[in-house]
Amino acid sequence: MHGFFAFIAVCVALLAGLLLMEPRASAIEFEQATSGEPIVVRLIHPDRQAAAVLRLFEGCAAPHPAAALAAWKRSTRDPDQLGKPLEAVISFFNPEMVREWSVFHEARFQLGFDPETGSGRWRLTVPGDDGTLAALITALRLSGGSNEAPVGNGTIAVNRLGGPGAAVAVRSGGGVVLASSRAELVRGLPPGISGPSVHLEAVGLKVDSGVPAADPDSGLVFRIEPGRMTLPARGSVATRRAIELARGLGCRTVVGSLGLVDDQVGLELASELDPVRPFASGSAGNLTIDPEWLKWIPAGEAVAVASLAAGRGAAYWDGVFALADRVDRADPARANLAPLRTRINLLASAVGARLEADFWPHLRGVTVAWLANPDKPEQSGRAVVVLQMDEDTAARHLVADVLPRLAALWGRAKIETKPGQPQPPDVLRVAAGVSATTRSLGRPGGRPLDAAAHGRTVLVGWGDQTLEIMFRAAEHPERSVMPLMRAASAGPAPQPLARVGAFWPGRVRLPVKGLDGPTPRVRCLAEGPPIVWTGWNLDGRACDRVRWRNLHGLVRHFLAAIPLDSATAH
Repeated sequence: MHGFFAFIAVCVALLAGLLLMEPRASAIEFEQATSGEPIVVRLIHPDRQAAAVLRLFEGCAAPHPAAALAAWKRSTRDPDQLGKPLEAVISFFNPEMVREWSVFHEARFQLGFDPETGSGRWRLTVPGDDGTLAALITALRLSGGSNEAPVGNGTIAVNRLGGPGAAVAVRSGGGVVLASSRAELVRGLPPGISGPSVHLEAVGLKVDSGVPAADPDSGLVFRIEPGRMTLPARGSVATRRAIELARGLGCRTVVGSLGLVDDQVGLELASELDPVRPFASGSAGNLTIDPEWLKWIPAGEAVAVASLAAGRGAAYWDGVFALADRVDRADPARANLAPLRTRINLLASAVGARLEADFWPHLRGVTVAWLANPDKPEQSGRAVVVLQMDEDTAARHLVADVLPRLAALWGRAKIETKPGQPQPPDVLRVAAGVSATTRSLGRPGGRPLDAAAHGRTVLVGWGDQTLEIMFRAAEHPERSVMPLMRAASAGPAPQPLARVGAFWPGRVRLPVKGLDGPTPRVRCLAEGPPIVWTGWNLDGRACDRVRWRNLHGLVRHFLAAIPLDSATAH
């Protein structure tokens, strides 16, 4: 149960805790300025978002999250299962508190990274504080914080909100500014108070991708400029690789919005691409997903699925490997290694596989999926890879020769029984009489890894009877994830999709309290709608959309499945 409320709290934190946005100059007596930070986020009418959360509970066993929490606690007689901080966040979502959320309207958050260490430096501006945040700052200063030397020629008092290294804050003209350090706070003060500054261009309410933002009147909007992210000299490898990935993809600017409208959460992204990069529209060939690629994935067992179209031509694959090499070399310990493509080709040639001739030029798309095991939920599921080739002969050759040779790299499969004679195939037969030749690629992790060719499609499955499950899904495509993706691309002027994905929360056990067992929250999420991702390229931009629909039905289903004290719930 508490896992569900934790989920609600995380959503709340995204809408309220990020408080990221750009203030209007008239709303605070000193205009916040940008110091060239690559990430800016802005909050628009969070009170309307809070009201949208309450509407999810209309007609349910409890009228709002706070009432549901109180009724559950009274019914279970365990008053402190969630912990006070989490319960406090949930309690904010009640009709009396909706108006209070308006304090954070036009709040702005700016985030950058130290060029030496890669550590984050941030500044948060809340221009319309009604005294609530000011009182919180006072409380923090009195409970472990301190007064700092004033800034702005000694005119603005500074409060430290904890011990050494804690955030600092200033209050002025009804507005509040918090920052990760005193230096960052000073960087954001206006001209005439702390020195020259640069006005920050407003982040628009709509994503310029041909699709509207989640809600033009409320939500969270943001702007990310990867080109301003400096590769840290001493940062973590993960941070360095993330920055190199963003740069290598050629994303000049990413603009997005996030919001709850009616009973769905929507995320919109539009990325301006460098036209010389191989992933820009027009330079990679026809990047289009065929929905038929997804008929091999059963919707009833899918935990997560993603499908990507591959570009065509040598320039595209040169760019792919250049990006992979750039990310790999972000680790200073790997900077002097040979190029990644060279290393892969050397390994493949050691077993007689010719990837440059037999694989990359023929690959048109890749679909990967993780399937749950509904019969044995305590066991791990099955892994699936579907490769779309350009010709039947390329698919058959991949299964008959290339994949078995690559499998020999880990010593799990034989390359051939006699010199020049491939290992004899098996025949896979399924209920409807469909048959296909298969190859065993060994038993990594003690479970079978098999491959099969069907037309231009190559199926690779890890786990018991995985190939059989995939063929049965294709026999009944209405039960696969294919209809889901067709519906996601529907619309008045749908664009050809270049990438799609879906995730079913609750179908995977996580080592987190409340998410690691058959709780009502996990069961409801597993049976509920998936989070669906679609993406397309248009006029030099990469446009992506994420939707989680029918949240009202999910809330109603969950509240009907848990014990609630009827006197407290209403």
